[in-house]
Amino acid sequence: MGSLARKSALMICGDYMEDYETIVPFHVLQAFGIRVDCVSPGKISGDKCITAVHDYMGYEDYVEDYEINVPFQALGGLGCRVDAVSPSKRKGKKCVTAIHDPEGAQVCSEKQGHNFMITADWNDICIDDYDCLVIPGGRSPEFLVMDDKAVALVKEFAEKDKIIAGIGQGKLLLAAAGLLEGKRCASGHAMKAIVKVAGGLVESTESVAHGKLLTSIGWPALPAFISELASLLKLLVAF
Repeated sequence: MGSLARKSALMICGDYMEDYETIVPFHVLQAFGIRVDCVSPGKISGDKCITAVHDYMGYEDYVEDYEINVPFQALGGLGCRVDAVSPSKRKGKKCVTAIHDPEGAQVCSEKQGHNFMITADWNDICIDDYDCLVIPGGRSPEFLVMDDKAVALVKEFAEKDKIIAGIGQGKLLLAAAGLLEGKRCASGHAMKAIVKVAGGLVESTESVAHGKLLTSIGWPALPAFISELASLLKLLVAF
């Protein structure tokens, strides 16, 4: 991904702008190698803007908001067919997402995010129809590791030599499926112990691919994650 002269983009921001309408283009443009600057009247570099989530109430599963929505929309924008499934939900049902943000405490705060639509029924999934599996983080992996169907699905993707990508706490499901042993893994502080116990090798980087296994520290590394995943899928972006 690249061009003779690096492209750049400017985003005009302000408090209570729509969260997705800011975060998705911000991460995806960087994943394509575009430099993105954000400005806001009355704010200087390093200041923060508060975003707003506009959505209806739904079901409570608390997958990390950015870690499911940014890859879903980015891969769709690159021409991929993307399906989202959940063991206990039918096509058309919704999952509530969670937003985790560092706000000065020892752990990130957790707030409800956007609802996310399930696009396919679990029992209709044929692994041969897919080139990769993406496992976002948040709280949902804490539930998925206890679901035999979810763990078995991850193992089957691995057995068929498919690309498997885990973001943030998505590595919990990778560990439960026994896929981290001997693998280099990008991991934030909260997941380092899990990676080590599962036999993985912690790397001090935002995102790393070890063969067909891709891991990322979490949503702050989504540009690097999307870029690495696009490379593994042999997707080309030209400007």
